[in-house]
Formats: sequence, C-alpha cells, structure tokens
Amino acid sequence: MRIITDIPLTMGFIKQILGYGCRQNDTRLINAICTDSREIKENDLFIPLRGETYDAELFLDDVKKIGAYTMSAKNKIADIRVPDTSAALLKIAAAYKKLLNVKKTVAITGSVGKSTTKNLTFNFLKSKYKVHATEGNLNNEIGVPFTVLSAQRDTEILVIEAGMNHQGELARISECIIPDIAVITNIGTSHIGNFGTREAIANAKREILLASSPIALIPHGEPLLSGIPRVKTVSTSSQSASYYLLSDYKNGMLRFDFYSEKLVLKEIQTSFVARHISECLAYTLAICAELDFSVEEIFASIDEINRVSTLLEKRAVRFGDFYILDDSYNSSYESIYCAFKTLKAQSGTPCALIGDILELGASAEKIHRHVGMLCADAKLSKLYLLGRFAKDVAYGAMQNGMSKDRIFINENLDFPEITAMQIIENSENDDVILFKASHKMNLSRIASLIEKMQKQKG
Repeated sequence: MRIITDIPLTMGFIKQILGYGCRQNDTRLINAICTDSREIKENDLFIPLRGETYDAELFLDDVKKIGAYTMSAKNKIADIRVPDTSAALLKIAAAYKKLLNVKKTVAITGSVGKSTTKNLTFNFLKSKYKVHATEGNLNNEIGVPFTVLSAQRDTEILVIEAGMNHQGELARISECIIPDIAVITNIGTSHIGNFGTREAIANAKREILLASSPIALIPHGEPLLSGIPRVKTVSTSSQSASYYLLSDYKNGMLRFDFYSEKLVLKEIQTSFVARHISECLAYTLAICAELDFSVEEIFASIDEINRVSTLLEKRAVRFGDFYILDDSYNSSYESIYCAFKTLKAQSGTPCALIGDILELGASAEKIHRHVGMLCADAKLSKLYLLGRFAKDVAYGAMQNGMSKDRIFINENLDFPEITAMQIIENSENDDVILFKASHKMNLSRIASLIEKMQKQKG
C-alpha cells in the first residue's frame, strides 16, 4: 500500500517517534508511506514488511535506487533501523493520530458482524461528524495503521474495525488507536485452532480494552466477558440490557424499536435486506447514543441509509440463468448462520457453495458437521462442497435430513474446475448460490471459472 498523509511528515519526525532522539533538524519531507516496492516513488518512506510467503526487505536496494527513504530491521544501508518494521508502522500511525482533530475513536471487534457494524456506524455518524473508517477488511496490524494514516486532518471520529488471528494483536492495535468506545460484537469460533477455546478467544478480544479505559459495548449475557469495567450490554432479545433493540422482518422491511436511558426510538422502518442486521444495528445505535445523538439526528441518518441501503448489503450477481451471492472473504460457523439469513432474503431458489473453514484445529471436523446441519436447516435446494472437510459438511447435512442427491462434493482443491462444472450442470433458472469459505480457499476463482466455461460453451 502507498498512503500520502494529509499532514506532511518529515524524516526527523519519524526518527523521533522511533526513538532516535530529537532529530527535528532532519527536515526532509516524506511524500508517502509505502509498504509495496512496486508502488514506491522518490522521497517515499519504504517500510518493508514480512509475511508468510514474502520478505519485502529483499527489495531494499531497488527502492534506494529510486530515491526513496528506507527502513529496515536487518539491513545496515537503511536510513532508519528498527527492531520490527510492523511495530514501527503502528508507532507512526499512533503519533499521526495525535496530529489529527479526532474527538472520539470507536473500535469494533468480534467474531462475526464487525464489518457490517462498522459500515452501519460510519453511515450513521457521517450525518453529524467528519468520519473516517476502515475500508474493506483492512482490519489487521497492517490495515489499521494505514486506516489511521489515510485520515484527513479534520477527521472528528475514527471508526476502526479490528480483527485478530493470534493473541497480542488486538493489544498492539489498541495501543495504536486508543479507543474511547470499544465494541465486542460476540465471541464465536473463528480461529479457534489458534486459541484452543472460546475462553481464550474472549481473552484475546478483551485486549482491545488494554490501552485505555473505553466504554465497552458487549453482548448481554455473555459470561466470557464478565468483569469488564465501564461496560454496557447490548441485546436484541433481553430488555435487561443497557441497550436493546426489538425487531421483526416482514415484506423486505426491518421494523424496530430501540430502548436505552439515553435514546428511545419506536416503530422505525428500514429497507435493509439482511435479516441478521438487527444485531449490528443495535450496536450502531448504542454508539450513536454514547455520542449524544438526538432522535432527530437518528431519523436523518436512517432516511439517508434507506436511500443508499444497497451500500450495506451483499447482492447476488447473475451468471447466466443463476445468481452468485459472493460472501467468501472469510468464514466461521457463526458467519455462515448469518449468511443463510441474507440468502433467504434474496428472491430465488437458495443454494450454497461451502468451502473449508480454516484455523479450527482439533475442532475442525465437529464444526464442519455442524455447518452441514445449518445447511439442512436452511432448506437449500442444492449444496456444493469444496475442500478437505467437504465430507464432514455433507455428513452433517444428511444427518439433519438433507437428501444425498442434492449434495455435490469436490475434495480436490487442485481441481476447482470440478466444482465449477458441478454448478453449471446442476443449476436451474433463478438459483441463488451463496459462496462461503475462508479467504485462503479462494472461492472467487470458482466464479471466474464459471464465467469462462459459460463463454466457451457459447
């Protein structure tokens, strides 16, 4: 990525942040902060990062020839030496945030629903404040600092989506952004293979609170999040919560009432498509209440969101006679449950392509069988399965009453063409096929193969 900061930075400022002492005499301006050697330009600051399959430090010599400033954890030729370039990026973002006009920072984490909650929150808050929010799914230790660095100097509210795969990540993100309001939408099974238990996942989620004492908005009745200071609970079922939203969904419209000490809304109607959006909406309205929105300001936000509600929903795309609803960026048992609710709201015959959920460890077979049971409960017309755990999903579906002749299995990830052909040969007019799997399963290639095969077919 390459970010041109709205407030210009100098090499002296960067050196001071990273512990070089007072270097204000180094007034060389930095044009942009960049982590991709292919995008680098003269006078950019190159911060080489290391991933699972790459090490950007290898391109340091090439970058210096272009005329960029360089940072390194191991190369003596760099302008700035640091122990860890990723940690340095977080420190720079934290210092940049202090230069902005930010009044409040909202951090949103959780196993499911954080992206939708972030999108809703952004669209509500922007009617009253200058808001800057995470784009797409840039929610890790690299994406979060780039979100901060891309904020304009007059930003009043930062809305940060914060994800994690391992212990310690949210602690580092929290130290970077120092949230005033922190949302934990739920504790699910995402990445349970890295943590072992839901208790360990809950402890990792709590890290978003470590760098400050934010108002914490958490699910009502979640025992794994007990004992958090400054906590307020959110619910779509219990009136004992600090904030609770009661809703029903009829004729493509979500109707709701919202209750709290600070804000009460009655008989509100929205045009949201996703049925599961009520949970995310409850957190968004709780955030608005904490930021002292009036009833009139809420109504103005809802009117605007009704007008542009397509920005908040996933829509099916036509592929010949059938449709694909691509929700394959990531997956978990809980997110599949929510995705089936969105699928049901689409016009057409519900079907699904389910790929493996990764990072489940010893729980993988059990969770995939439960996913199969969800598939049967969703009354899918056809179920396409791809990956190592395809048979486990099929087993769970059949155990829960789904007919074997409606299930199509491909365990061989080296031949995605098999799955593409299964879909082409068995899809009927107006089938809507939900694509859901972990990001590394790369289900988007199936859609590309389908498109290519259909063109070849004529």
